[in-house]
Amino acid sequence: MGGGKGGLPIIHRYQQQIAIKKLLKCQQGITLIESLGALILLIAISSTLMAVYWGAGSSLNQINNISEMQYASREAGQLMVKDIKSSESVQVLDLNGQPTAAGEAGGQLRLTVPLIDDKGIEYQVVCYYMQNNTLYRERFKLNDKRNSGDDQFLDKIPAVDKIIELSFFSPQYGVVEYHMIAGENGRSFASMGKASTRVHYGLE
Repeated sequence: MGGGKGGLPIIHRYQQQIAIKKLLKCQQGITLIESLGALILLIAISSTLMAVYWGAGSSLNQINNISEMQYASREAGQLMVKDIKSSESVQVLDLNGQPTAAGEAGGQLRLTVPLIDDKGIEYQVVCYYMQNNTLYRERFKLNDKRNSGDDQFLDKIPAVDKIIELSFFSPQYGVVEYHMIAGENGRSFASMGKASTRVHYGLE
C-alpha cells in the first residue's frame, strides 16, 4: 500500500495516531489522579491546621476566662474587705438569714456601716450573699439600729458570678474571714481574706 511523499505508509501513520491518542489519554488519567491526590492532601493539611487553630483558640479562651474569673474574684474580695473595715459591727448569718452560733460559719454577712456627712451620721446595712452562683452586695438604709425590719432598700448589685462556694466566719468579735470559690468548666479558683471592723481597730 502506498504512502504519501517521503512519509510512512498510511496504515502506519494511522496506527501511530491511535498510539498517540492512547498515550494522551493515559497521561490525562495520570494527571487527574495526581490532581485528586494533591487535592486530598491539601484538604488533609487544611483540616489539621484548622484543628490546631481551633484548639489553640479554645485554650486561649479558657485561659482568658480563668484570668477574668480570678480578677473579678479578687475585686469582689477587696470590696468586701473595704466594707468590713468601714463597718461598725458585723453579723455572720446562715442561709435563712439567722445569726449563726459563735464560732460557726455562715453563708451571709451583714455589716452595719456608719456614713458621716455635714448632716450627721447615717447608718447603712451592707449584706453579702450568694444567689444563683452570683455574689451579691445589697444595701439598706438603717432607720432603727435595733429593728432590722425598718430597713429601707437602696440597691442590689452583682459583685461577681460563677461562684461555687461562699462562707463567712468570725473567729473573734469584730473580725471576719471569708472563703470564696469560683469555677467554670471543671476549673476553680479559691480566694480568701480577713478584715476587722472600725471598732476592732479602735477607730470608734
